Amino acid sequence: MKWQDRANKLSTKKFKTKGKLNYASREYDNPYFGRQKKKNARIIAFSLSFKTKIIIFSVLVFLTALLGWMFYSNFFTISEILINGQGRIPKISLEKTAREQINESFFKLWPRKNIFIFNSKKLKDRLEKKYVFNALSIQKKLPRTLIINYQEKQYALIWHEDDKYYYADSQGYIITEANPLEIKQKDYPLIENLSNSKIKDIKIAVKQSYLDCAENLFNKFKDYENDFKIERFKIDNDSNVLKVVLNNGPELYFNTIKDTDKQINKLLILKREKLKDDFNNKTYINLGYGDRVYYR
Repeated sequence: MKWQDRANKLSTKKFKTKGKLNYASREYDNPYFGRQKKKNARIIAFSLSFKTKIIIFSVLVFLTALLGWMFYSNFFTISEILINGQGRIPKISLEKTAREQINESFFKLWPRKNIFIFNSKKLKDRLEKKYVFNALSIQKKLPRTLIINYQEKQYALIWHEDDKYYYADSQGYIITEANPLEIKQKDYPLIENLSNSKIKDIKIAVKQSYLDCAENLFNKFKDYENDFKIERFKIDNDSNVLKVVLNNGPELYFNTIKDTDKQINKLLILKREKLKDDFNNKTYINLGYGDRVYYR
């Protein structure tokens, strides 16, 4: 053995002391023994890997069968839609929108009819673009039922624009289209829009002051039904002017940004003290100019 090898092996000695006796223990690297351990480790690893593969394969087969049953069997295909809510929003329209999304073709391997895959948030967004709700929720009930719960916004007015009628809330959001034959004008003010400002994104485009003034006048005129009976309100391109069409009598022009009560008081004085029986023969009465009243 060469002296370098001896030096290397001597460097592996560990010196220990036991009482007064010093001795050295030697540790030698056995190349054959190291190779044998690695070989055994590979055999064990191969054996465990094979078992693991069997287990993994079995689990994958089971999961594939389970997912296939969940996503592609008719058992989880949406077949029933329950709609809970009250109001004038047609339930058949809500169901139609839901079924349109259910039947959409996206990708044959990704069936939207399946209750697990169906996108409830997308349906909610679609419905909110068509109608205005106080509350709207969409739930899935296994195995194949979709539930739509909604609460309508409170109606405040009827909006007439381009030969169509709509129910709207006090902020001017369109809730639903109205059937002209079913409109009860005694319940809500009817506003006819003849201006260039048209509905945009289910929102009435005229200024809020017009809607506020119409609602205010509609409620206040209930106290003067013996003097005036409102047929409808009109909005045209005259700035800040809301026109009141009476069942019998002249059109009344109110300024939407001035005090409503003062204008009503001027109208009452004019009718009861000055025009009297001649009131219904007038064409219009303009109440929006300060303390003055113009009529023809």
